[in-house]
Amino acid sequence: MSKRCMGCMEYYGDEFDICPHCGYIEGTPPEEAIHMEPGTLLHDRYIIGRVLGFGGFGVTYIGWDGKLEQKVAVKEYLPGEFSTRMPGQSTITVFNGEKGEQFRDGLEKFVDEAKRLARFQNEPGVVKIFDSFYENETAYIIMEYLDGETLTERLAREKTIPEDEALDMLLPVMHSLEAIHAGGVLHRDIAPDNIFLTKDGEVKLIDFGASRYATTSHSRSLTVIIKPGFSPEEQYRSRGDQGAYTDVYALAATLYKMITGKTPPDAMERRASIESKRRDLLIPPHALAKITRNRENAILNAMNVQIEDRTPDVRSFIEELNTDPPVKRRYGKIKRIDLYTWPKWLKILIPSVLTALIIVGVLLATGVINIGSLFSGEVVVPEGYVIVPDVEGMAKDEAIQAIEEMKLQVSAEGNVVSEYIQAGKIVLQSPNGGSYLEEYGTVVLTVSSGKDVEEAKNGKATVPYVLKRKPTTT
Repeated sequence: MSKRCMGCMEYYGDEFDICPHCGYIEGTPPEEAIHMEPGTLLHDRYIIGRVLGFGGFGVTYIGWDGKLEQKVAVKEYLPGEFSTRMPGQSTITVFNGEKGEQFRDGLEKFVDEAKRLARFQNEPGVVKIFDSFYENETAYIIMEYLDGETLTERLAREKTIPEDEALDMLLPVMHSLEAIHAGGVLHRDIAPDNIFLTKDGEVKLIDFGASRYATTSHSRSLTVIIKPGFSPEEQYRSRGDQGAYTDVYALAATLYKMITGKTPPDAMERRASIESKRRDLLIPPHALAKITRNRENAILNAMNVQIEDRTPDVRSFIEELNTDPPVKRRYGKIKRIDLYTWPKWLKILIPSVLTALIIVGVLLATGVINIGSLFSGEVVVPEGYVIVPDVEGMAKDEAIQAIEEMKLQVSAEGNVVSEYIQAGKIVLQSPNGGSYLEEYGTVVLTVSSGKDVEEAKNGKATVPYVLKRKPTTT
């Protein structure tokens, strides 16, 4: 005689208590009392086994489809905030009042999402959905069982993945996601733990729709489905303007993690830093790993914080990742005060005073200097900071190179008419040259569009009046 293991759904001899295939001990209770007991029968068809994983809104079990005679994964809608289950029972108890309303709202979207995704059975980069139904006062989704590991598990072991291999891994997912988006469905939970690598070499996007059914008009549990570093800032708002670009951000963040081995900084923290300090916390990939400039720009464009600056859809993201012409970096637009409306003395005085105060404050706070050292004549750069190069008057390309060599980023905010600075040269920079700035901080440049500046003729050029000096001829 033989029996089926509730840990792996394989058969083994009745004389054994431990499965020789997976090591599961017969009779092992579920890890959480709220989960169904192994051996439970659903829909007169599916046998429930051990728990594969669980989160704030559901639990996934290994299962056996008695009709088709195959392993499956069974996902149960079970939000612990709105419902519970007595140990040993299958039917769940839904809380009363507003929590009950939240439960039912999410339940409807859970099943609706499964029905829509069932239309995409032929997409190779997405986990297949076979069935969905209501039972036990909740709902279930029957999906294909995947044997392998998550991308999170691989990265924990290997740390990084070379850019070509990383892109090849994600392309099937991206192409499938294009079709899913065209069908009106968003994932909203793309991250390494929701990308599955099978033993057969396939790459699958799993847990589709998790945020869609959870982010309802009633839900206050948005933080449960947020993946810091992978979720864009609009996903932090229950009524945020979300679209294909929301998944694009998460895809790019996942690719960033694969290539660099680093989780990107939280999107809300990035936005706060950009708005308050005019500096993006996201370190460019080339500073952490080997990557081509085109692909780096494609990733950074797809990870722009503001929606209007971000790559709009998956197709555009794929094209930028694989294009031959240079990909133009789209920097985020940051509102700034118009310096040209200020009195000249104020333009000079305020930046100088603020820069001096900030530098002294940072150096004193970090212990790099003390009061006595202010008069010693010795200059010490704090760890993690660099001195901003003075690039005013330089050609734009030359200025960008000088700034990037100091491990800083560049943001060009357009042109301004100048009677004294030739077109293509830097009129203004912020912060000023000589200032201290954290590594990978952003230097904002304003470029001259020129105006009646005479080029050299026969070795001579006219220099206009500057600082009330007399004109000279060279």
